Amino acid sequence: MEVRVGSSLNNPNGFYVKLQNKQNLLTLMDSGASNHCITNQTMFITYEALNKPLKGLSADKGSSFDIIGKGNAVLYTCVNGGKRKVILEDALYTPSLRSNLISVSTLLEKGAKVYFDRDEAVVKTQDGTEVMSAVKLGKLFAIKMDYPILETFIAQSN
Repeated sequence: MEVRVGSSLNNPNGFYVKLQNKQNLLTLMDSGASNHCITNQTMFITYEALNKPLKGLSADKGSSFDIIGKGNAVLYTCVNGGKRKVILEDALYTPSLRSNLISVSTLLEKGAKVYFDRDEAVVKTQDGTEVMSAVKLGKLFAIKMDYPILETFIAQSN
């Protein structure tokens, strides 16, 4: 977690604190992921811890990651200048992964349509509503996310 502390024009007598945490990690569309994998437990709107953690297999040869819970997670995505709330059912809580992974095969199983182009990808519901878009970063497709900014103002008294 990164914490920035400094003066604020809006609060000259206090401190401005901006927190950046795991919720701000990249969220990637992954055609090889069998499940949605979320790294931040606060993104879950329903959550159940597993009695015994499971091991997931990573794309790196011989590498694995821990699965310690599951539930429904919420993402806020940027689509055509607006914001969409997307609920991912049966997502896995995988805090040791470096990125959130959105499973293309799971989206398709749930009835979504996924379109890939040279430099972008789009996810639409069955009725054609666009709910996610992604831009190509190297060989990966990163979803355009709308992350809340955590801000705290601290006033100093004499």
